[in-house]
Amino acid sequence: LALIFFFIHSYSSTYFLKLTKQKYFWLSFSGGISVSYVFIHIFPELGDAQNEIAKMDNPIVDFLDYHIYLISLFGFILFYGLDSAAKISKANNTRNNNRDYAEKNVFLVHIISFAIYNFQIGYFLLHRETPGLKSLLFFFAAMATHIMVNDYSLRNHFKHYYMNSGRWILSAAVLLGWLSGVFFDVSHLVLDIMFAFIAGGMILNIIKEELPDERQSKFFGFASGCVVYSALLLIID
Repeated sequence: LALIFFFIHSYSSTYFLKLTKQKYFWLSFSGGISVSYVFIHIFPELGDAQNEIAKMDNPIVDFLDYHIYLISLFGFILFYGLDSAAKISKANNTRNNNRDYAEKNVFLVHIISFAIYNFQIGYFLLHRETPGLKSLLFFFAAMATHIMVNDYSLRNHFKHYYMNSGRWILSAAVLLGWLSGVFFDVSHLVLDIMFAFIAGGMILNIIKEELPDERQSKFFGFASGCVVYSALLLIID
């Protein structure tokens, strides 16, 4: 599964989304799966993680009322800031240099942030809030489609910067995260923090990229993704 993640980040924007005539349908379908994952898995698991952290006897933890949700909010704000910076940089670069992509310094910040994000996704292939094969497969399905859309978005922002080096760095980050999961097992608290950070970033990326907009709207694809993923969950349960 880690290798599949690797190839999705390496080649999906280059081949799959260019070859298919139904590009926006599949992007919307992927968004539907990711949104379903957020509502069915992420929100309940964040609640469970919050309950576990609230039981800890720690003065720093006691000072905060909504510990896990604040971490998710941080992830949300971070990726919102990254997206805003990319859009501003791209607009400035287009206006000043006639180049339809964001500047290199913004690209580097994006790649570092998304590498950390992907590293955690790779780690969660082996260590998740809910262990087991079923949890793994649902996590994989949601993250595979999520990675595909992130890849498409980053390619639009950074063009050759992303295609020449960025996609390989992010692909390697997933494999490195999985490899770290093989050899290292972090505490449950750290696992909760990592999960909350991914949740915040995923929710933001869904809002900005995966929900169909007026220009690219494929509601049938989006609704199909929601229905298929939710139906599979109900059938398997």
